[in-house]
Amino acid sequence: MSRTSPPALHEVLVSHLVGGAAVVAIRLAAAAPGRGLHARAWVPGTGPATEALDRERIEWRRYDLEAMRGTGRARHLAACAKMLPGLWQASRPLVHVHNPTVYGLLRPALTAARARTVAHFHIEPTSDEIAWALGSPPSHVIACARYISASIEAFLRARSMTVPVTTVPNAIDLDRFVPGDRDAARARLGLTSDCFVVLMLANLAPHKGQTTLVRAIDVLVRRGVPVEGWLVGEDRSHDRQYEKDLRALVTELGLTNAIRFLGFRKDAPDLLQASDAFVLPSTHEGLPLSVLEAQATRVPVIGSTIPGIKEVVEDGQTGFTVPADAANGYADRLQTLFSNQSLREKITAAAATRVSQEHAWTTMEERVFGIYRSLMGSPAGA
Repeated sequence: MSRTSPPALHEVLVSHLVGGAAVVAIRLAAAAPGRGLHARAWVPGTGPATEALDRERIEWRRYDLEAMRGTGRARHLAACAKMLPGLWQASRPLVHVHNPTVYGLLRPALTAARARTVAHFHIEPTSDEIAWALGSPPSHVIACARYISASIEAFLRARSMTVPVTTVPNAIDLDRFVPGDRDAARARLGLTSDCFVVLMLANLAPHKGQTTLVRAIDVLVRRGVPVEGWLVGEDRSHDRQYEKDLRALVTELGLTNAIRFLGFRKDAPDLLQASDAFVLPSTHEGLPLSVLEAQATRVPVIGSTIPGIKEVVEDGQTGFTVPADAANGYADRLQTLFSNQSLREKITAAAATRVSQEHAWTTMEERVFGIYRSLMGSPAGA
C-alpha cells in the first residue's frame, strides 16, 4: 500500500476490541488497495483491533471517542477537530462509520471535512438511535439485515427524508471456517472430551443469553446426557458482574465439570470444528457472524427467535429457533441433535449451502465497494 497517496477511504472502528463490526471494517480496509484506494482506519484505543490492523499493514490513527461521549460540548468539538488533519489529506474523503451512534458523534468532523459518509447499522437499533444518526443524515446507510433496513426506511418515510439504504448481509471467510475432524480439533486445543460439546461464541453479557445455556446444560445433565458447555468470550463491563453471576450459577447448579469458561480466544475455527452444536439465545442481535461461522463449519445452530437470527436460521431447515429464555426448549433441541446424527447432517448441509451462496466475503465486499464507487462519483458532502 502506498504511503504517499492521501487516504481516500476511512474505516471508523468503534472499539479497541475485535467484534463483528471491527472484522468487517478491517477487511474492507485491507481490500481497498486491490481496488485502487488508499485506506486508513480510525480506532478509539489500542488493543486487539490495532494489533489486527498492524498484521494487515493497515495505516491507523486514534481518535478520542471518550471525549466525544462526554457531557461537554467544547470537549466534543475539540476531539472532532483533532481528526480533521487526517481527514483533510484527501480532498474528497469517504468515511465509513461502523456504528450509527458514533456516526452522530463524529458528524462535526465529517461535516467540516465535507466527507461522503456511510453509516453502518451492525446491530438492531432503537428508534432513538435511528433518530440520532439520521437527524443529520449520512450519504448512504448500510444495514446488515433486511429487518433493520425496513425500520430505517420506515423512519425516513415518516419524515419525508430521502437517504439511500442498502441491505448488505454480513459475511464470513469461507476459506477459514470449514468443516474438520472433531477429535483432531479437540486435540489441537488441548480440550479433549468425550462429551457432546455445545459451544457459545459471544461476549459474556446478559443479552447474549449465557444464563439460558447454563440452565439448558443443567437440564441435560439431569437427563443423563453426556454434555459440556463451552463459553467463549469475555465480560467487557467494568466490574464483570455478569461473569461473576454466571460462575456463581454454575457452582450453585453443580456444573463445574460441565461448563468451561474459555475467555477471549482467537481460534474460533478450531473451537467450532471441536463442537457438536452451537447455541446463541440472544435477545438482541444484528445478523450474528458467529451463527454464519458455525453454519459454514457444519455445526448445527440453535438460536433465539429474534429477527436477526431468523434471517439466517430457518427453523427445522438450517437450524432451530427457540425463545431466548426457554432453557427447556434449548435442552430439548440439543437432546434431539445428540441422538439424531442424520438430522444433524441434513440441517448442517442445508445451512452450509446457504452460507456459501449468500454470505461469502467476496459477495459482501463487491456490494460495499459498489456503494463506495457510487459515492465517489457524487459531489462532496452530498
